[in-house]
Order: sequence, then structure tokens, then C-alpha cells
Amino acid sequence: VIILTILMVIVAIATGGFGSANVAAGVPAAIGVMTVIGVLAFLWFFIWLALRMMIAEQPLAIEQDSGAAKAIGRSWNLIKGSALRAFLVAIVTYLITVPIALVIYVIFQLIAYRVLTLAPPAAAGDTIATFADLLPFLGGIAIGAVGSVVGNVVTIPLWHTTLTALYHALRQRKEGVLTPLVAR
Repeated sequence: VIILTILMVIVAIATGGFGSANVAAGVPAAIGVMTVIGVLAFLWFFIWLALRMMIAEQPLAIEQDSGAAKAIGRSWNLIKGSALRAFLVAIVTYLITVPIALVIYVIFQLIAYRVLTLAPPAAAGDTIATFADLLPFLGGIAIGAVGSVVGNVVTIPLWHTTLTALYHALRQRKEGVLTPLVAR
């Protein structure tokens, strides 16, 4: 990000400076292009870093004598050379879990909307609501929150099962260790 900012300043100076007369000289376009490049570089770095640490929880939970730093290092080494495979596994898992969670969430939101429509309409000029008037609103919020929790309860185990299977597969491939999960 710092390097891209320096590059943007150099481009602005090379095209004639920052003055308002230079707007037509392409300074805003160059800054816009550099901003897009910076955002794409940040996204690439973030995805790369997330991929390297995506199975860090598994060694921490499975292996004996594994601390946080050791688990991150283990994840880093196992993913090295298999980042594309890990990325594809994450994408496929995402494409499976998101529609499931979305359907659950939408069902609960439709129920919440129906509960919200039970609220009596406020009279003109009425600004003070009674607790009874707030009950449908609070019920709708609670139903929406329950839908979110149910969606997570259904999909998060799939994520962790997939990451654990990926961990064991990478461990077998890199180290030749046949873990009980892979041996079956």
C-alpha cells in the first residue's frame, strides 16, 4: 500500500502535478488506476494469507503439544505448494454452504416479516408506543437472529469437516502419514 501510494505521487508529478489545471492531464485517471491496482493487490495478499492459515485450527485441535505459533507454521508448510487445491476446496465448500444458509435465513426472515406485519398501525401523530406495540417488532428481530444461528449451526460443521479432511489429505501427501481419517 505504501509503495502504491508513492507510485501514485510519482505518476501525479510526472503528469504535471496536482494543480486543478492538470485535471485534464490524466492525474485523476492515473490515481484511479493505481487505486484499483492497490485494491486488487490487497485482495490477492489477503486471499494468499488466508489460504496459508486456513487449516491452522486443525493441528491445534488434533496434534499433541501444538501451540498457536506451531499450528500456524504447520498450516503454512502444509498449504505451501497446494494453495490452488486448497482455494478450490474452499470455493466448492463455500458454494455448497452459502445457498443452504441463505435458504434457512430467508425462511426465518419470511416468518419474521409475517410477525412484523401483526403490529397494529400507529395512529397519526402517535409517537409513544406501548410495550404491546413493540412485541411484534422484538419477535421479528428474535426470529431473524434464530434463523442466523440455525444457518450457522447447519453449515459450520461442514466447513470444519472439510478443513479437517483437507488437513489430513495434505498431511498424507506431504509427510506420507496415514492418519486414521485417511486410512478408512
